[in-house]
Amino acid sequence: MKIGTGLAAAMIGWILAMGNYNGTLTTQPDSAITSILTLTVYLPAATFALTYIFLRKYDLDAKYPQIVKELEERRNQH
Repeated sequence: MKIGTGLAAAMIGWILAMGNYNGTLTTQPDSAITSILTLTVYLPAATFALTYIFLRKYDLDAKYPQIVKELEERRNQH
């Protein structure tokens, strides 16, 4: 978890650096605005889309009755 948090924070810095973000400027260059939009709009939207796709393919609801049946059979055998 610590490694993931550290990498995520580093990625934010890397993306802002690629966009030439400078916190001391009152007006940021267009590349910095694009990097900020990437961090706040595009990456979360892509993450949401991928999560949605993966969860749609997750078929535990279809398998659940069979799993419960097998667990009850195991419990009754012992």
